[in-house]
Amino acid sequence: MYLVLLAAIIAVSMSSFTGSSETKRDPGELWFQLVTNGNPAIATDYFLVNGDGQSAPPCPTMETYRCGILTEPQGASDPNPGYPNLGTFSAERKRSTP
Repeated sequence: MYLVLLAAIIAVSMSSFTGSSETKRDPGELWFQLVTNGNPAIATDYFLVNGDGQSAPPCPTMETYRCGILTEPQGASDPNPGYPNLGTFSAERKRSTP
């Protein structure tokens, strides 16, 4: 009994370290990265990560300054999404410098 309980506790704790770090997203959402020293409140200070917004920006998640956000683009039906919708976003990544 105790071995089963111990095995379950170990399995749960290991899954928290080995689980996917990618945020689940809605189909219309894209990753936008904030330019260095950019203003997080200005949509034109963001660009699509890797040109298509399909992957998260390469920055840590537990820092102070915003690095990127996962959100729908402005004019989502436009084939060139351009800038993020800053009104709502479902995830963000942060870095240690502005």
